[in-house]
Amino acid sequence: MRLLSRFASGFHARMFLVLSIAIIPIFAGLCVYAYHERNEIVNVTRRSTQSYVDLVAQHENRLLEGYEQALATIAATRVVQDRDWPGCNRYFAQLVTTRSPYVNLGVIGADGRILCSAKQPDSITRMNLSDRPYFHRALNNRGFIVSDYLKGRISNLPTLAIASAIEMRDGGSGVVLFAALDLRELARAEHNVRINKDAHLTIVDRNDTILFSSERGLAPGEKLAGTVASFDAAATKSARTDDRPDTKWFIARAQAGTTSDPSALSILYEYPAMPLMSAVDREFWAGIGILLVLSLLALVAGWKCTQALIGRDVKCLVLAAKRLRGQDFTGRLTGKVTGREFTEIAEQFDKMSEALQFREQQWETAVRKQAERNTILQRVARNQPLDETLLKLVAFAQEHIATSVAAIVLLRPGTRRISQCLTVNPPAGWPEELIGLDVAALPPLRNPDRPDRPKGANDAHGANDTDAANDDLPLEARWTLSIDSSDATPLGALAFYYPHPHSPTEDESEHGRVVADLAALAIDRDRTARALIQSESEYRLLFETNPHPMWIYNIDTLRVIAANNQAIEHYGYSHAEFLHMRLSTLVMDSSPPPGGSPINGSAAIPNLIAQTHRKKNHEDILVEAAYFPLHFMGQEAMLALIHDVTEQRQHSEALQ
Repeated sequence: MRLLSRFASGFHARMFLVLSIAIIPIFAGLCVYAYHERNEIVNVTRRSTQSYVDLVAQHENRLLEGYEQALATIAATRVVQDRDWPGCNRYFAQLVTTRSPYVNLGVIGADGRILCSAKQPDSITRMNLSDRPYFHRALNNRGFIVSDYLKGRISNLPTLAIASAIEMRDGGSGVVLFAALDLRELARAEHNVRINKDAHLTIVDRNDTILFSSERGLAPGEKLAGTVASFDAAATKSARTDDRPDTKWFIARAQAGTTSDPSALSILYEYPAMPLMSAVDREFWAGIGILLVLSLLALVAGWKCTQALIGRDVKCLVLAAKRLRGQDFTGRLTGKVTGREFTEIAEQFDKMSEALQFREQQWETAVRKQAERNTILQRVARNQPLDETLLKLVAFAQEHIATSVAAIVLLRPGTRRISQCLTVNPPAGWPEELIGLDVAALPPLRNPDRPDRPKGANDAHGANDTDAANDDLPLEARWTLSIDSSDATPLGALAFYYPHPHSPTEDESEHGRVVADLAALAIDRDRTARALIQSESEYRLLFETNPHPMWIYNIDTLRVIAANNQAIEHYGYSHAEFLHMRLSTLVMDSSPPPGGSPINGSAAIPNLIAQTHRKKNHEDILVEAAYFPLHFMGQEAMLALIHDVTEQRQHSEALQ
C-alpha cells in the first residue's frame, strides 16, 4: 500500500496522468461519435415509424373522402330528393350488398324517425335515432361528420357512422343521410401498408374507444389504456400483453377524418424496438471496446516515449523546486538540462531564484524597518524625552539611507529660524552654529564621523567607499524634507548630507518621508503634552485660589466632584465630605439646579441665581450663584461660583 501511495505521488504517476488526459478527449470524442451514430439509427427508425402512421392516416382520409363523395351522390338521387321513401328502401337495399363496405344506409327525419333504411327489421317503425350524438351534429353542422364507435340498432353490428344533413331541391331541410360502415373496412389499411409483422396498428375514435387493432386481445369497443394524447412519437413503452416477454416499442400517432371533421379518428402504430436496439447496442459496445484497446496502446507508447525523452530533465526541475521550497536560492539550473523548452524553464527558474533572493532581502529589511518604527512609536506614545526620540529617528534614517548623514533641525515657533539641531556624533560646536540661522541656509558639515557603508557600495556617481579622498570632503545638505504639524505649521526639517550632489531614489524619498512624519508626530505630541500640563496647572491655580467658594458637580448624578479651598472653609465640610455629597445637601431650594451640555467656545455670562444654601453647622445662608457648563475629568459637569450675600441682606433689612 505504501509503495502504491509513493508511486501515485511521484513523477511517473503524474506523467501517466498527463498522457491519460491527452488520450481521454480523443477516446471521448470517438465514443460520442459512436453514440451519435447509435442515436441516428434510432431516430431514423422513429421517423420511419411516424412516416408509416402518416401513410395509414392518409389512406383512412382517402377512404373517408370516398365514402363522403358516395353519400353526396346518393343524396342527389331522385328517390331521395322526391322523398320516395319506399323506393329509397329498395335502392338502399341494392347498394348494401355482400361485398359492400356499408352495413346499412338510411335517412333520418328531423324528429329522429327512420324514413328510409336498407335494413328493414320488424321493429324499425318503433326505432328513433334522436339520441345519437352524430344525428344532432349532422343537423347543426354543414358537411359530413364521423361518429364515435356505435353498436347499430338496425344491423346490431359494431359500426362507424358517416352522416350529413341533406338539402332538398324543394328547399326543405331537417333530413339526415347516414351510412353505417363495417369496421372491418378499416383493416384494409393494415393489409395495404403494413411494413413489419411484429408491429401493431390501432385505430380509435375521439373517445379513445378501439375501432380496430391488429394486436391480439384488443377488440373493437374496448377502451384504450391511457389516452391518445399521452402517446408521443419519440416515446417507448412496455408491452401490454402477458404472452410476450417485456420489450420496448416505438410509438407514433396521427389523426384522420373528413374535411369537416378532420380529427374524428386517431391512428396508433407500435413498432418493436428491442430487436433493433439489441443489434445497435452490440455494434456500439463493440466499437467502444476497440476504441478502448487502441487508446490503451497509444497510452503505453506515449508513456515509454516520455520516459526516454524528458524523465531526466523533469527530475532536475523537481530538485530545483525542492531547493526553492527550502529557501535555498543559490542553486542554478542553466546548463544542466537539455532541449529548448527545458532550457527556457531552467532560465526562468534561475531568474525566479534571483528574484526571490532579492525579495527575501527586501522583506527582511522591511521587517526590520517596521520593528524600528514600532519601537519609535512606542517611545512617542509613552511621552519619552523628545531629544532621545529624535536622535533615534536620525539613526533610523542613516541606517536605511546609505552614505548619508542625517540631521533634524527644530524651528522657533512662528519663524523659520533654527532653535535646535540633532544628529548622531556631530562635529564639536557644529549644532550650536546652526542656532538662529534660517533653515533654508544650512551650513556644510565638516569632518563628521560618517557612517559605515557596505563594502563595494557606490554613491550616485559610482565612487567606491575605498576612495579615501571622499572622507575629507565637507558634506552638503543635498535634500531636505519639511517636518510639519497636523495643521501644516512648520516644526522643523530633516536634512541629508552627502559629499557629492545626490538625488534621492524613490525608496529613499519614501523612507525619508516616514522619518519626517514620525518626527512631526513626536514633536506635536510633546508640545501638546506640555501645553496640557501648563493649562491644567493654570486652571488648578485659578480654581484653588479663587476668593469665592466654587465647586464642580456632575450634571447627571448631581454629585460634587471637586471643591476649592474657599468652599471647604466657608461651608465647614472637609474635602472628602464634599466629594461624597449631593447638591440636595447644600442647596435648600426646591427648584432643580441648572444642568445642560457644555458650550463649545466662549459661553455667555449666565444670570445670577438667588438660592438658600446650608452649611455643615445647619446654618442657612443666602447666596447668589452662577453656573458654567464645562468638561471636567471626562465628564459633563457644571462649575458653581458662589457669592454669600447674607450679611448684605441683613444690613439692608436693618436700614429699612
